[in-house]
Amino acid sequence: MPRGTGAKSSGGNGRRGPDKIKRKRSCFRRPSKSASAAENPNPFTARNVSAGNEESSSSSPSSLPPQPSPSPASSPSPSDARHTFVKEYLHTLIKELKEQLRQEKGALYDHLKRGHTTIEPVNPVIACFTSGLNPEHFWKPALRCWLPKLWFPELDLKCPKCHQFGKHHKHGYASNPEARCVAGLRNDWYLFTSVLQCAFCRHRFYATHPDVLGNMHQAFSNPILLPFVLSESSGLDSDVAWMMPIIFNDGGTAESLHRMMSEGHAEQRDLLHAVYNAVCDFRLKKSVGLPDPPKFDRSQVDVSVPAASSLLSIYKRETLRYEKYMNLHMLTLSAESAKLDASHKMPKLICNVNGQRIFDTAVQVTNERSQIVALVLNMLFRQLSLKVLPPCHDYTTTR
Repeated sequence: MPRGTGAKSSGGNGRRGPDKIKRKRSCFRRPSKSASAAENPNPFTARNVSAGNEESSSSSPSSLPPQPSPSPASSPSPSDARHTFVKEYLHTLIKELKEQLRQEKGALYDHLKRGHTTIEPVNPVIACFTSGLNPEHFWKPALRCWLPKLWFPELDLKCPKCHQFGKHHKHGYASNPEARCVAGLRNDWYLFTSVLQCAFCRHRFYATHPDVLGNMHQAFSNPILLPFVLSESSGLDSDVAWMMPIIFNDGGTAESLHRMMSEGHAEQRDLLHAVYNAVCDFRLKKSVGLPDPPKFDRSQVDVSVPAASSLLSIYKRETLRYEKYMNLHMLTLSAESAKLDASHKMPKLICNVNGQRIFDTAVQVTNERSQIVALVLNMLFRQLSLKVLPPCHDYTTTR
């Protein structure tokens, strides 16, 4: 490679020569990003932190001029902090609840141990008169708990991976998310549950897994104990799920149900706002010298509901589950059908429902008229005895 002799305009070959002066750099240095600004991705917080650093180093000649402080117009809008109060309230409540469950003592633990499944906040109107005017009383949601190992230690649950029934071990509590939102017709509430570990395959799963809830005994899998229906992306109150067949059979659609729930949530938000303003007017007229109460932030009330596609998916899944329940339980517990079965085809039909083998063996006892008197069904090392009574009596089962 030829040696550089300088620029062509000076008679050189266009290459830098050995005596070329090095290129001068700018005397201004870019300020290094502080650790606090790097950890906080919020542009408003990062801007304030960097401006403070520049002001402290403005005396040096190599520093940049300080940035102007952000104007009120550039401050974070209320929409950037939507539902922050509900998230912080639930996080604090669940953190305290987990600690009391670990220590097995405390007011929340005693409340659940007595058989209560819901942690209800104080009535917002009463709280405004006893604890002062604050719109936060109207934003606190209810927290419902499903902790099977706390109330039913001997309950056998089905592992969703290995499909084995057993008394699985408790392995902590839900963390992602800490509580699932369950949408009702007018307002929402949240569900908190525990994490279980299978005693056979060591698989960890939530106690609210659909396969776990769907394979529990009817004494536990019912809307009285579990008033919710969960899907992968949303949760629905059992009252709304109960309304679905009526709405759809009368010509309604999932979009109309979605619109009904959206209007109900919006009306509930407006009602909370109006009641809070009425309470403030009453307190300010009765008491002289009270400071102005905080304003009601409507963005803190969540009015979003599951999409119409999610509602339709939940309806189809619940319909299939109900049909399976009817096929299984109506055949296994129909004493009248078993009593009138002289051909003894009913035990075979019971053992095989919809092409799936339900019971391993079926032992029947007949009388002198070849009528089935008793039927013993064996399934997964569990025995279900069905005693057939006369038509004027009801059937009885023993486990």
